[in-house]
Amino acid sequence: PRTLNVDGSHLEGVFYASTETSFVSRLVKKVKEAKRVLFVGAGFITLGFLEHLSSAYPEKSFTVVEVSSSI
Repeated sequence: PRTLNVDGSHLEGVFYASTETSFVSRLVKKVKEAKRVLFVGAGFITLGFLEHLSSAYPEKSFTVVEVSSSI
């Protein structure tokens, strides 16, 4: 996966989108523990995760940040 070249991109709780089963399991576990979730990038896979997770956990706050002016 593409990684971010910014401070903090290596910290615990930072995930890079993947369709691998182990990634999805870790992501869901962290979302269950979180109050807020931030997605950086509005690609197809990211938006798919967002759609599923926001439906499964409507009490969570989800935010998407995208550099492009359109998705």
